[in-house]
Amino acid sequence: MAEILLWTSLAAVAYVYIGYPLLLFVAARLLGQPVKRRPWLPTVSILIAAHNEERFIRRKLESVLALNYPPHLLQILVGCDGCTDATEAAVRDYAWAGIRLVSLPHRCGKAVTINRMLELATGEVILFGDARQTYHPDALRELVANLADPAVAGASGSVVLTGGSGAVAQGAGLYRRYDEFLRHHEALLFSTLGAAGAIYAMRRELCEPLPEDAVLDDFEMPMRAVAKGYRIAFEPAAMAYDIAPSSSDQELRRKVRTLAGNYQALWRLRSCLHLGRSPVAWQLLSHKVGRLVAPFALIVALMANAATAVSLSHHGVLLAMQVAFYGLAAVGAAASRRGIRAKVLCLPYVFALMNWAALLAFFRVLRGGQTVAWERAFETVIPEVLASPPSHR
Repeated sequence: MAEILLWTSLAAVAYVYIGYPLLLFVAARLLGQPVKRRPWLPTVSILIAAHNEERFIRRKLESVLALNYPPHLLQILVGCDGCTDATEAAVRDYAWAGIRLVSLPHRCGKAVTINRMLELATGEVILFGDARQTYHPDALRELVANLADPAVAGASGSVVLTGGSGAVAQGAGLYRRYDEFLRHHEALLFSTLGAAGAIYAMRRELCEPLPEDAVLDDFEMPMRAVAKGYRIAFEPAAMAYDIAPSSSDQELRRKVRTLAGNYQALWRLRSCLHLGRSPVAWQLLSHKVGRLVAPFALIVALMANAATAVSLSHHGVLLAMQVAFYGLAAVGAAASRRGIRAKVLCLPYVFALMNWAALLAFFRVLRGGQTVAWERAFETVIPEVLASPPSHR
């Protein structure tokens, strides 16, 4: 029995992280249908949700004003959710550019902030984003070109990490490349699963108000459209620049919040999990659900391996390999705290961090510890190369 559990658990983990990406790649190549992109210039409402972002908001607004898009087609709204710093004052300084402040005097959460801005949005397309990231000048044009296809409800951009050089930044970059490989091929097969919160666009008529307790707007909003039969495209040329995490604690907090939010979102979107009824059921089960289940499979595999190693010598070798892998992950974590880069440690470290985050997310949901309020994951100093954007006054 222990041997069956061992191999079943290892097979499940191998499927989630290796088998599914390979099968997805083949399926997308054989059955994929590219989005019918073409130049399109709809009116766009840009919604920026912020809570105490005085360090980043000016840089963000300068980035928005630098977009290669006709200004008369843009409406720019900044929703300040109970800000207690100088964020609102900074936004008011940009009234000359037509940027409108939407002030929520008490902290209500990101979903409520987005809903309030949606009530005021007049554009045919909504561009969602946070205060921390900046845009490539052509990002908006690249995104909306996908929405020229009537089968497409929205499009997710690509996040480029900047300013990081340590082991944590290297690991975060590796994870994002892996994740965007999946996004690209899932979008080609039918639809990407959710979007990058830093940069995604949706048709206004498909942007329904979010539940006030929603944690992952960038997952729930796009997937509601997918549930109606629409596609969400992935556009790698639509780039947003983000600051790379400088510590493992920052990256862990971000992942725990995201994975805990997946439990909530998947329950609300459970109709999309029906194989044979939903065009993204296989992708959701393999990608999203699989990552939530994987840490438990790893625990079972380790325990079952320890039980079988007593009587089966070759299982002792396998157990030693498992222990060595987690040992490398621990060394990688220690190296990251000291800012040491070691490529050989990157893979085990990132893998262990991701699964540890999924385990913490499960217990967080179990004890009801998830919150709709912003949880700041990044306390990083803005890289000098990004600190002083050009003025558009």
